[in-house]
Amino acid sequence: MSSPRWSGHARSAADAGAHLALAAADGGAHLTLGAVTRGARPARRRAVRFLAAAGAAAAALALTACGTSGSAGGAAATGPGSGLTIVTAFYPLQWVSENVALKGTKVTSLTPSGAEPHDLELSPSQVSQIRTADVVVYIKGFQPSVDKAVQQAKPKHAIDVAALPNIDPMTLDQEAAAGITQSDGYTASPSADPAAQAAASAKAKAGAAGLDPHLWLDPNNLVPVAGAVARALTAVDKAHAATYDANANTLGERLGALSTEFSAGLQACASTRIVTTHAAFGYLSKRYGLVQLSVGGLDPEAEPSLQRIRTVAASLKGSDVTTVFFEETASPDIAETLAKDDGLKAERLDPIETSNTEGDYIARMRTDLKTLEAALQCH
Repeated sequence: MSSPRWSGHARSAADAGAHLALAAADGGAHLTLGAVTRGARPARRRAVRFLAAAGAAAAALALTACGTSGSAGGAAATGPGSGLTIVTAFYPLQWVSENVALKGTKVTSLTPSGAEPHDLELSPSQVSQIRTADVVVYIKGFQPSVDKAVQQAKPKHAIDVAALPNIDPMTLDQEAAAGITQSDGYTASPSADPAAQAAASAKAKAGAAGLDPHLWLDPNNLVPVAGAVARALTAVDKAHAATYDANANTLGERLGALSTEFSAGLQACASTRIVTTHAAFGYLSKRYGLVQLSVGGLDPEAEPSLQRIRTVAASLKGSDVTTVFFEETASPDIAETLAKDDGLKAERLDPIETSNTEGDYIARMRTDLKTLEAALQCH
């Protein structure tokens, strides 16, 4: 049986074209939200899933529709890693693997470039890729179709990132208890008792439902991932063990330097609250002393409740918040309407869930840092 999906509370809008008139809390002012659903985005994602399924019938189409692939070092499949394959669930895990692997190793992401990884569905050809891969890297409980495929295909070496030592996955309840996140459906403060928190962490590592999978937005969490990939590659290619270890250490140093940049950039800010439409930034908030106020939950496809939108709208009145953030693969409508009502800005904050043309993981994290520094008025 596959693990439950890591998602928030899904709520469907009554009508894709509906306009929601919401009475704000301060004296009856009205906030009007137009076209708050995802618009054309779901259709695009359904098309991605259709193409992924069609990949079983046409291998050339499968390569285009089912994911992104390349070789370590950005070269053709020649070099000391030739013949080795790593299948990863989505972009950040692909990026780590490419940086640890030898030149020529084929590293593939199951999630297509620009697609939403939360609702990924696999084609038979992708399941076959998992079965024959030397190493598979995924987060158990995040993408149910990947969990099921890993369980059925039984690849040689499967790395469940959430179960690695030195990574502590969190539930939204845990984030709420720690004062890290306030989000749709998770506004209460559960027990902060250490024993209860330890039990919740154990469930998180087991891939239980209701967990926050976005651990890669704390760069420190990718350091043990690099080490795990190095160990798995060593198990199938012992001759290059020292190189894998060195590559993982070098990547760890780069990630540590990135984390230091974030710590320095966010240590003196006029505000520590980030308002988002998708609760993806809990790990980043925990690491760098921020508080995430999210309109929605963990799943960007889930519509927030009307009460939640009212609550967030009321909390923005007279606050030190300057910006409402949305993400690339979701509609900006809610963020733009909330921002307009209070004279704020609506800007993109990248959860780095999929590859795009704007640079690698570190470059995009640095873009997020600059965005946060401006929005939080850091100096």
